[in-house]
Amino acid sequence: MTAVLGDQVPVIPRLDFISVTSNLRGGWPADPDRVPRSPFKPRPPLRRLRVVVDARVLDGGNTDQWSRERLLQGLLSHPYLQVVRYSDDGPPPDVATQEVPHGTPKAIGWVTPATAPANDGTNFWYSDGDHLVFTGYESSLTDWVSTTITPAYADLTGDDTQRRRRSDAAAMATARTIKPDLFITDRAHLLDRAFAARGLTMCDLRGGLAMIGLYLRSQNDHRIWSDPDGWYTVNLDREMFFWVGARELLPEAWRWVTACSQHVRSAQDDSLLYLALSAPERLAQVLKCRDDVHRELNQLQLRGRAGSEAIHAFENALMMLVATLDLTAVVAHRVLGISGSDRHAGWQNPGWVTKLPANLAALVAPGTPLRHALTVAQHLRNSIHGIALQGLGVHDGGGKPRRALMGLPRAKQAELMTAVTALGDPADWGIEAVRANEFHADPGVLLDRLLPPMCELLNSTMRETPVDQLANVSLTPADLLPPQEGAGTVADMFSASQRACIRALLGL
Repeated sequence: MTAVLGDQVPVIPRLDFISVTSNLRGGWPADPDRVPRSPFKPRPPLRRLRVVVDARVLDGGNTDQWSRERLLQGLLSHPYLQVVRYSDDGPPPDVATQEVPHGTPKAIGWVTPATAPANDGTNFWYSDGDHLVFTGYESSLTDWVSTTITPAYADLTGDDTQRRRRSDAAAMATARTIKPDLFITDRAHLLDRAFAARGLTMCDLRGGLAMIGLYLRSQNDHRIWSDPDGWYTVNLDREMFFWVGARELLPEAWRWVTACSQHVRSAQDDSLLYLALSAPERLAQVLKCRDDVHRELNQLQLRGRAGSEAIHAFENALMMLVATLDLTAVVAHRVLGISGSDRHAGWQNPGWVTKLPANLAALVAPGTPLRHALTVAQHLRNSIHGIALQGLGVHDGGGKPRRALMGLPRAKQAELMTAVTALGDPADWGIEAVRANEFHADPGVLLDRLLPPMCELLNSTMRETPVDQLANVSLTPADLLPPQEGAGTVADMFSASQRACIRALLGL
């Protein structure tokens, strides 16, 4: 599973480990310029990330100063990345070059086609800034890629379609020969499912930012912007990065928290405010656990307990996610003055839901999409009280690496599969029947599929809960939005540009 195919697979790509066996030695980031004050401050633990980027991906976005194209362009200059750019037309004439013993100088950081008469069109030079290599690709690969039919270029004539496919094939063959960790491209033909698991991890702009973001966070680097012109970088610490990310996913929390804050100013009990604040705090923990899931799944599964660390992180994410839902239920219970103890408050509790006003009860009514998603989250989370979720190493053969799946709770498999099927194709949720009537799931895909509807449910409950009717609450239009500070640049806390960059780096 190596290509980002729209909404069908996780936005954070899954590395194809066949593609990372580069002939070049892995490079590590340089030692820090200054000795850290604390002896517990670690050095960057991971080798540098190898990236081939289709230069056309970086085109556009000029009308938006904080566009994803400019965000990627800036991050590609990060010293932890080894980057090679590719263009059908070769490198631009104004890029820096380096001399070679024979022939013309070669562009630094680019693929340069070999143009000597003795060389055919499959040979090329490439430079990642540290190495300059002369190599070539197999023409049989380009023949196969260019003759494979995909929906791409359906609006073009036959000759134009074939020409585009042929240039796409050359781009893929070149990238595959370089053996990067990641090839970022916008070519719809190459991003088709037909070219998945072919020894090259390919993704689009969105997937590329998500993978680079995950990699940098794994290096304890939480920058959210590097200016493409090299003027400045905006960094957040780890806690603030995930806090802003959680607030971006819960826009209704601004109204929710402000109302509770105004209410408790005149009350002796401030627990309602801290309950309201705990919802985005718990969601920030979910995002941290999500990083752990994808980080573990992007390591080669060799032998032993396949995916055990990823499953552990998945279970933590589900506990925090359901805890977030429970917090909103407790707040709703208190705001509405529902009878009985709030320890019974829960959107998955039918008895408690019957006490809610119609607008809130309708959110989780039987047969609704949010009810189905809640069922999935509920049963997966409740597995913590029973048999532990078991990992399974799966090897599909054909030279593909071993991958890790997670067994679904056996006691609830029927209900889980009914709920998932109501939401779409189980395969799109990373679920497959490895054995007859025994379903397993990719924990990364399943978590990424579950997070959007759960955030929708959280936002809906916050929006429909009448916190504005609490005593001493007087909300203004500004209270419904993030604080507006400064000029709205990416450096301004909670600005739209800052939240957009963090969302892009989270792959959400």
